[in-house]
Amino acid sequence: MLGPVKVVVPGGTGQVGGLLRRALSAHGHEVVVLSRHPGELEPGIRHVGWDGRTLGPWATEVDGADAVVNLAGRTVSCRYTPENLRQMMDSRVESTPVVGRAIAQAGTAWMADIGAWALRTDTELLLKSRRVVPGRLLDAGFEFEHPQWPEAATDLVQRVRSRER
Repeated sequence: MLGPVKVVVPGGTGQVGGLLRRALSAHGHEVVVLSRHPGELEPGIRHVGWDGRTLGPWATEVDGADAVVNLAGRTVSCRYTPENLRQMMDSRVESTPVVGRAIAQAGTAWMADIGAWALRTDTELLLKSRRVVPGRLLDAGFEFEHPQWPEAATDLVQRVRSRER
């Protein structure tokens, strides 16, 4: 059985992050949430400030972490105006490289490499896995409208641009 682990959750204040942090904490794991507005969370959960764009003191939390689960991004619980859609996309895209740099700086880049290998994807894509179509799902018979990222990205951009007109 796995003993207690340290998990850092950038963006862990949203709906999914709340479920994850409470479940991990309930099982005795050390949880560190990174967010733009640190405040009181559940007992035993540390809440550290970051801007989601630059390395800072928060990056020391990644050193020695057993896992980093990047859930960072502007809330989707809003009106889908062009500005909000841009902010949702930008906040997810901008946070990924800085989380990756913190992992590399901490000397724990092997975590991402192993995860990418297990999911048959690239390390950079794993850091924000919402864009990844894992090979195992394809091998298991799942079908995707766009099984490759370039086609999915093109379709996404076309959909967003058509809404802006």
